[in-house]
Amino acid sequence: MINLKNIMVPVDFSEDSRKALTYGISLAGNYRAKLHIVNIIDDRIYDDNLFMVYAEQEIRDNRQKVVQGKLDEMLTEAKNLHPEVEAINAVQFGIAFVAIIKYARDNDVDLIIMGSHGHTGIAHVLIGSTTEKVVRKAPCPVLVIRPREREFVLP
Repeated sequence: MINLKNIMVPVDFSEDSRKALTYGISLAGNYRAKLHIVNIIDDRIYDDNLFMVYAEQEIRDNRQKVVQGKLDEMLTEAKNLHPEVEAINAVQFGIAFVAIIKYARDNDVDLIIMGSHGHTGIAHVLIGSTTEKVVRKAPCPVLVIRPREREFVLP
């Protein structure tokens, strides 16, 4: 029997991540699992010479405040769809796939549910796939919700 206690849905506020959140809400409700809605802020910026530097604390704080507001809205939506779901949200800083994996390990996540943007060809080669990296390195199973797929969960 599958026993899910913690389900993580990394969100970037795209339509794909919102679709993944719908699955997360449904599964968390069915398994009475805690739902972790997480956004990763990449705080690396590049100067004029393309050297990587990290954003100043004030910039980080402002970005975190904006993201936290959006996550609070998603949390409210989740609780409206499934009032009995225990859901929390979190903002993390770093490289997306690394931060997702670290959060999953630190919080005993049993399942990660992610959207996939579906990049192929040169776009996939150039930007890589956060989802693909998480699938390869995650400490738990990863459910990937493709952009065009059969709908199993009704909103």
